[in-house]
Amino acid sequence: MDRDDLVIPEGTTWARGWRVTYNGAPIGPEWTTRAQIRARAGGADVLHTFAADVVDGCAVIAADPDETLGWTWDLARYDVTVTSPDGVVIRVAEGRAVYRRGVTRDE
Repeated sequence: MDRDDLVIPEGTTWARGWRVTYNGAPIGPEWTTRAQIRARAGGADVLHTFAADVVDGCAVIAADPDETLGWTWDLARYDVTVTSPDGVVIRVAEGRAVYRRGVTRDE
């Protein structure tokens, strides 16, 4: 598992991926990816659930500009897991999620 802090800029198209192997081989498209941001590990409130997929053996998470414009938090926690069709779960990455508000705007 990777400890990987994310920096997500406000109002941008954003994505991140991690190569994942199981028993020495890359995971396939039949695996599922899940990822959430919460105020703290074990916290009850979900601040964001990422769009997530497996692409070419990588667990990929993404957020689009419309999603990131409404966020009200600055620092939180996240993790990413992948699950095989037969129930094997691997935590791929975890860490801090930092939300960077933008300065330049259309006015």
